[in-house]
Amino acid sequence: AATVSGDYLVPGTIRLYRVSDGLLIRLLTHNTSNVQALAFSADGTLLASSSADGKINVLRLSDLVVVNSISVFESGNPVPGTALAFSPDGTQIAQADPYAARIYRLSDSSPQGRISGGANAVAFTPDGQWLVVGNNLDVRLWLIATIAPLPTVQTHSGGITAVASSPRGDL
Repeated sequence: AATVSGDYLVPGTIRLYRVSDGLLIRLLTHNTSNVQALAFSADGTLLASSSADGKINVLRLSDLVVVNSISVFESGNPVPGTALAFSPDGTQIAQADPYAARIYRLSDSSPQGRISGGANAVAFTPDGQWLVVGNNLDVRLWLIATIAPLPTVQTHSGGITAVASSPRGDL
């Protein structure tokens, strides 16, 4: 994952590098188990991680403090995410996992929606009104306010591992 500004880069493990000179800024140790997914907020001030223990940790990059920690469970078991995405305004975070796509409000960690069925990838549209969800068969757009889908966008013969929306939100 990389910030939109290109100032910071996080390869597979959570080591925070400054892009301009490749300097290792910090080895981040706030996760207690293997990291499965990472995402930067649109303004580059937050870094979220999902780990094998089912926790989404949100780290403020200015002082490297965990400002939010959300525990994700399904039938009493921790659920690691396969992908994370911040809403454009930074108030929500979405997680894709083997059971669902989930949306949480960051101010109080409350669940805002759960879209049943395994998900491999999630992305918010630029207006923050829709969540793009990719799974093993298709890509769907879900209206966040009602958790209602548009018809299937495309059926695939293989799993979808990443999704994105165009900056204008028309694709």
